[in-house]
Amino acid sequence: MPYLNIDSVRLYYEVHGRGFPMLWLPPLLGDHVSMRAFAQPFTKLYTTVILDLLGHGLSDKPKVAKLYSYENLVDHCYRLIQHLGINKHDIVGISWSGRIAILYTLLHQDRVRSLVLISSSGPKHKVAKPPNNPELSDIERFLMETIWQTPYDVLNHLKNIQVPTLILIGDQDPRLEAARLMHANIPKSTLIIINGYGHHLESMLCAQKILPWLRGLSGYIAK
Repeated sequence: MPYLNIDSVRLYYEVHGRGFPMLWLPPLLGDHVSMRAFAQPFTKLYTTVILDLLGHGLSDKPKVAKLYSYENLVDHCYRLIQHLGINKHDIVGISWSGRIAILYTLLHQDRVRSLVLISSSGPKHKVAKPPNNPELSDIERFLMETIWQTPYDVLNHLKNIQVPTLILIGDQDPRLEAARLMHANIPKSTLIIINGYGHHLESMLCAQKILPWLRGLSGYIAK
């Protein structure tokens, strides 16, 4: 199983398929297992890279809050891309990891061909207390508390994203207004609102929306 050692932590990742690279980031408390269904429809045309973010899946799970800063998580993604020898690639964030994908794009726009946001969390978050869920494990509770207590605000920087951006959102998702806000501020963005869905979009439905959009990109590459 492939691991990447970064400083004091070890991160698990998977690579599937062949073609133009795509980096897939799971949602909060998600991992490579849940992401395989999303990435699988792309593997005939794309090299799909799935990363277990720090604290998730088979990656290390240190209980050190500062290691979970958005900047640090973005750095992990960037160093994985470097490790794999990838130059240009697409990046996909789902729910909470949409924030990581946005910040990654802002900091490494020269590497990103396109940005895809699925049910993404909004561009701004104030420190808050997470909802109580007694079913969470100890590490999951730590992650929830840490992420909810980590501020995030890139709203005023969204206009600097110059890569094609696809925003997928259900019409019943509480994040719908955040999706509209991102669409209004990201210059080359496309917003697709899917009727009859809340926060959780089905993997095949996402593929049916994303694949045609990718094929329509200028400079489309696939093998």
